[in-house]
Amino acid sequence: MKTGLIWKEWRQNVWVFVAFIILVIGYGQIEVHQTIENHNTLQKYYQSEEFALSQKSKDEDLYEDETEIEDLLKVYADMHVPATVFSMILVLFMGLKITVFEKNKRADYIAQAMPYSKLTIIMHKLLLPLVIIIGACLLYSVTTYLTFTANVDAHYLFTLNEWLISNLNALLLLLLIFSFSFMMGTLIGDVVVAVAATGALLLSAMVITVGTLRYNIIGFYAYFKNSTIESISNSDDLSFLFDRAPYANYIILIILVVVFLILGCLFYSKASLENNGLMLMLPKARMPILIIGALYTALILTTLNIDNDNRVSDAMVKSYLLHFGLTALIAFAIGWVLFYKVKKLRRI
Repeated sequence: MKTGLIWKEWRQNVWVFVAFIILVIGYGQIEVHQTIENHNTLQKYYQSEEFALSQKSKDEDLYEDETEIEDLLKVYADMHVPATVFSMILVLFMGLKITVFEKNKRADYIAQAMPYSKLTIIMHKLLLPLVIIIGACLLYSVTTYLTFTANVDAHYLFTLNEWLISNLNALLLLLLIFSFSFMMGTLIGDVVVAVAATGALLLSAMVITVGTLRYNIIGFYAYFKNSTIESISNSDDLSFLFDRAPYANYIILIILVVVFLILGCLFYSKASLENNGLMLMLPKARMPILIIGALYTALILTTLNIDNDNRVSDAMVKSYLLHFGLTALIAFAIGWVLFYKVKKLRRI
């Protein structure tokens, strides 16, 4: 470990790291206190005379029994979803800040002038952000759990195991976002392009790709099995894909994080300082990016149709393949024009 590189990264990004810790823990505490306040307000209402009178005035089939009331009062371990989404935006910025933002400030010239290899430099760039993200998540988990246990009856509170699993999911998701933005920041040299591309890819992956890919997999499986989509959806045939054990999801997320970090280090070590500020740091990557981008665009924009019997016919499959191919070709053509013909982007 090189102390000089660690100190350089700390001085350049200290405000980002400190702000991340304060915002994550602070926003988490705001969410926790709002949840506790809502819980206490609801509990007081169910214990009040107003609720008792309203129960008497209702028909028997509209009564709220004790089970329903306890379900409404229960505090679930996934209550920190808003805080997780907020933290995802922060780690996205952090991954781009230590890569593409520094390229545009010419900070890489200082770093690479030091007597260290590119791999050593980029490994030290990763060290502090990873420690900060993991440390902030641990602090968030401990402080919010203690706040909950001090203010909410244990009968209505989630278990410690549920809380740990929920926070582990959030931590792995944040590491995935950070590693992906880090990889994109080492591949792209322009700040605006890096922010737009990273945000668009992550948003499409989380909002569009998962649902579309699942639907198409079920559709093609139903086609080859000569069955309906509804029957396949209700069966256990694809449970190994869609209903995996939690540890399998953790393994997949960890593998993705490691792959993105390795790719980011590889891109950084291969890139030249002459390409700082350009769209791509690796000009030779244009064609692979065009091919992958065209296929990904076709994947998220093409959906397999079904007929009136909820089945996938030969005509539907042919139509899907035709639309997939045309979408991929159009996306490839647009990318080719941007990469090879537009003057401002010729040197990418």
